[in-house]
Amino acid sequence: MGLFGSPLADIACFLFFCCSRRELDHLDDLLKLYHEEVSSNLKQLGSQPEKCLPWKACQESFKRYTPMALVGMPQAAKLSCQVQLDKTYDLAEAAEEGNFCKIFDGELRDPEEYFNRINSIFELCIEKGLL
Repeated sequence: MGLFGSPLADIACFLFFCCSRRELDHLDDLLKLYHEEVSSNLKQLGSQPEKCLPWKACQESFKRYTPMALVGMPQAAKLSCQVQLDKTYDLAEAAEEGNFCKIFDGELRDPEEYFNRINSIFELCIEKGLL
């Protein structure tokens, strides 16, 4: 089971957390590839993919979970745009203190790059009717 109960929620999180606009310009192809792989595996298991997960249901599910994935995307992008990428954090200590802010406090290499990445991903989601 995925983060929100659907594998498509995990796919949405993965894509929006890890990909830039350049990769997400191929979002339809990535979703089709995912659907083809799931369908192939369902067939091997003796199921009928067109009944278990038709393409339209795959698209609708991805769209349903996109807003949830986008909530965490700015923080994930911030982590990848920090100056000091090799810094480690004691998550157990942060949990004990109830404060995970240190993880996101790093200085950005290029603030404009960071904001452009976030903005372009939101623009893509609007263009594709995902929001």
